[in-house]
Amino acid sequence: MPRRQPPPARHLLPPSGRSRPRQLGVRRRRTLRRAGFTDEVEAHIALRQFHQTLALGFVTDPRQKTTDYLHQWLDKKVLHLKPTTMTHYRDHVENDLIPAPGDTPWPT
Repeated sequence: MPRRQPPPARHLLPPSGRSRPRQLGVRRRRTLRRAGFTDEVEAHIALRQFHQTLALGFVTDPRQKTTDYLHQWLDKKVLHLKPTTMTHYRDHVENDLIPAPGDTPWPT
C-alpha cells in the first residue's frame, strides 16, 4: 500500500526576528500611524482626540475634507445598496450636503 502524502504546509517559515510563522491567506492588521507633530504635547492631544472618537465609534482624520469623506462613504455604500437607493443617496450628497460645508475639515 503506497504511503499518503502529508497535507500541504499552512505556514511559511518565519523570517528572522519573528516569533510566529505567518499563515497563508491571513492578512495582518495595518497600524494607523500619524506623524508630523511639532512636539510631544501635540501628539498626546491628537491621541486623546483619537481615543474619544474611537469610543464614539466614529474615527475621522482631522485633515480630511468633508467632501472627501462623503465621497468615500458613498463608495463604501455602493456594494450594499440597491441602485435606486444609491442614486438617491448620491443626489442628496452632491446637491445638498457637499454645497453646504464645501471643503471645510471635520470638526475635532
